[in-house]
Amino acid sequence: MVSLQFIRNRIKSINNTEKITKAMKVIAASKFRQSQLHIQAANSYHQSLKDCMASSLSFIQNVKQTNLPIFFADSPESSEYNSVVEIFIFTSDRGLCGSFNSSIIKEYLKNNISNHNPKIKIIGLKGAESLNRLQISNYKYSNFANTLNEKSFSNFRESIYNFLNFKTKELYFFYTHFVTAFKQEIVLKKILPLNLNDFNNPKNKVEIQDSSIHENLNFLLSQYLLNEFYLAMSNSLTSESCARMNAMDNANRNAKELIKKLTLHYNQARQSSITKEILEIISGAESINVDQE
Repeated sequence: MVSLQFIRNRIKSINNTEKITKAMKVIAASKFRQSQLHIQAANSYHQSLKDCMASSLSFIQNVKQTNLPIFFADSPESSEYNSVVEIFIFTSDRGLCGSFNSSIIKEYLKNNISNHNPKIKIIGLKGAESLNRLQISNYKYSNFANTLNEKSFSNFRESIYNFLNFKTKELYFFYTHFVTAFKQEIVLKKILPLNLNDFNNPKNKVEIQDSSIHENLNFLLSQYLLNEFYLAMSNSLTSESCARMNAMDNANRNAKELIKKLTLHYNQARQSSITKEILEIISGAESINVDQE
């Protein structure tokens, strides 16, 4: 039979664990709210850039015969690319976030793009560890999964450079898109080359001088691509915080349930021990009375 001291120690240990998971939930909730604000700002800026690009492109007549920037699939230089496909996979540096990281890697392996032996740039330590376990070595690791600053954009700038110099044919993002606190979707998004059809119907038309179209377009293209990376990072960070918040909430509930069961078990064991002691006292008293008679 398990001793009362052992049960008391278990309850104390689980209580301490519950305090930790509760604190982690509060921290994750705070980061979650901040990340949501980043997504809202990035989405607004993304739409503004898209409208400006669409307005600039609308000035260009017979697009395929013009000096279209090579960011687009319809550019004259697009036929010069080799067959290398590059993909960014967004994971996290830390665990304790449920199936957030494992789901991304599993979905990547299921996706047809993994059959083309792409050049992988993995963002996040957990993703790199998963690829190592699967003995996938053709990847480059970036340790900026939890930050949104200039350093975190360095690998993406390198990928844009490779595309402009015909070293890669296509560039993709594979990340967790945040929809709501209860729904996140793993998506594969093609970043380069851009599709002209995506810029056909701007929400708001922007007036641009004809003489500055190409100058504006080149600037807008660079901003648009960097914002795509920022959006993917923001969505991934928000989804990670949401997953960690839910995981810690589940851990808290499980801890409370386990404490409840252990407390009941402790009370039953204590009651059984007291009953046993009372019976021993009664038996001892009866034996004394018998001896006296």
